[in-house]
Amino acid sequence: MSDRIEINPKFERALSAAGLSRLEDFLSLDGGETIARSRTTSTVMICGALGGCGLFLKRYMFPSVADKWKGAFRGTLFGMSKAQNEWENLGFLCSIGVGTPDLCAWGERRSRGFLKGCFIATASVEGAVRLDVAQSREPDPDILRRTGEVVNIMHGHGYRDGSLAMRNFLVREIPPGNVEIFKVDCPKGKISDRLRPSERAKDIAAFAAGARLVCGTRGVDSFFRG
Repeated sequence: MSDRIEINPKFERALSAAGLSRLEDFLSLDGGETIARSRTTSTVMICGALGGCGLFLKRYMFPSVADKWKGAFRGTLFGMSKAQNEWENLGFLCSIGVGTPDLCAWGERRSRGFLKGCFIATASVEGAVRLDVAQSREPDPDILRRTGEVVNIMHGHGYRDGSLAMRNFLVREIPPGNVEIFKVDCPKGKISDRLRPSERAKDIAAFAAGARLVCGTRGVDSFFRG
């Protein structure tokens, strides 16, 4: 059995106070508000875990032999786990000026190279809401244009998301009359020296398809003007 964990020193004390200092603490945590769940994935929100803000904890579990082999064929036997990949991606995006949540910790457990479980923990972005939720309430072409600018920055630095969607962006108002855009949830992203036009096109097409359902053709046009 091989365990690996990395904790951001900035949050080490707060996480320890919340009972989260070992890999097992994160993988076996019972509680919090369930945000999303599937057979092998769960995301929970732990309010107040970091004092002034909450903690998002995303876990991937591969308990059965079949799950381990599925993980292996998805690259986790010889490559990075989704948790580590997302940690690297968010750190990279932050380094090029894209808004991201603060990274708190990530870790993984392997048995003979097979991934048994992994997690990534990030701080909540206080006052922010999902882009798709915000646009469904009150469509704002300028926010979609700003989101398009963020996507252009990511692509310009060789980052392809692989699952670009409105739900994977947060928006937060900054008085007076300004907004911040944050990128979240990027376990499938890849970083390269140069992005191929076809990779850029796939990202944009995926975003546009979802955006059209939420805010119509006008909203998509605003995104393309970004």
